[in-house]
Amino acid sequence: LSLAAMEYVEGQSLEDLYGIAPLSPDVQQAVPMALEILQMGNFVFGDLPRPNVMLANGTQPVNERIHFIDSNWAGEEG
Repeated sequence: LSLAAMEYVEGQSLEDLYGIAPLSPDVQQAVPMALEILQMGNFVFGDLPRPNVMLANGTQPVNERIHFIDSNWAGEEG
């Protein structure tokens, strides 16, 4: 049995924010940047539909507010 406890993120999923509309340019840049950070730590996140990407509330730049959720398909590479 394993359990992953995560912080609560106040915000909205990309699906809630954009539906099927194109993502804003800053979000389009922020998601790959976040994935690159994971890859540098040898982690992969294999399930990234819009409902699994959250944009936290706040005034920070978008790239600091992106969160990946529902990490069933995430783990260490290899």
